[in-house]
Amino acid sequence: MADIPGNKPDFHAAMKTNDAKAFYADFLQSVRTAYEAEKVKDGEFGAMMQVHLVNDGPVTLELEKEFAAPEKKEVPL
Repeated sequence: MADIPGNKPDFHAAMKTNDAKAFYADFLQSVRTAYEAEKVKDGEFGAMMQVHLVNDGPVTLELEKEFAAPEKKEVPL
């Protein structure tokens, strides 16, 4: 679980590595049992990745926190 008090996630409360690996392996086995096993792919748990990205075109993404919807008021008829 990640606690995000500011802009950086904090994983101090996360599972220990060996427990997390076992949990992940159990999860994968459950998915393989429930679905078509050959369609369930896996990578190396906790591996570092290098991602190469090419941006094509102007794109602006504005991310905001989701706020609760305002209360609905009854309108007299």
